Amino acid sequence: MANAHLIKEIRIETEDRPGMLEEISSALSDSKINIKHIAAYAQEGKAHFMIVSEDNEKAYQALRSKGYVAIEKEVVLLGLADTVGMLKQVAEKIKAAGISLNYLYGTTCADGCESQLIMSSNDNKKLLSVLA
Repeated sequence: MANAHLIKEIRIETEDRPGMLEEISSALSDSKINIKHIAAYAQEGKAHFMIVSEDNEKAYQALRSKGYVAIEKEVVLLGLADTVGMLKQVAEKIKAAGISLNYLYGTTCADGCESQLIMSSNDNKKLLSVLA
């Protein structure tokens, strides 16, 4: 069905104020780090960033050198065909296995490349086995 792997995501929590996306992205860009996946949201005065880059170790060091508290978290990267109903099929498998998702974010793609989803669950190893 899909191509699933366990990967590491970098999580950063900062104050929620204008310019935080620019500061985080500049810290990575200035260190020549390409962002592969990013999600961000604000809640209760805090900004939360989840980032997967081409070089997470280098990204981690770049962010820490700018004073950000960064942690790594294991997540599932799922690549799947960009066709109608694929997410429904994935969701059915997750539901049948009794897995609770914490969050999901991703990309879609046209013209033959695969869509990619980043997922965090209550049991990432079980999620991986269900999706692989």
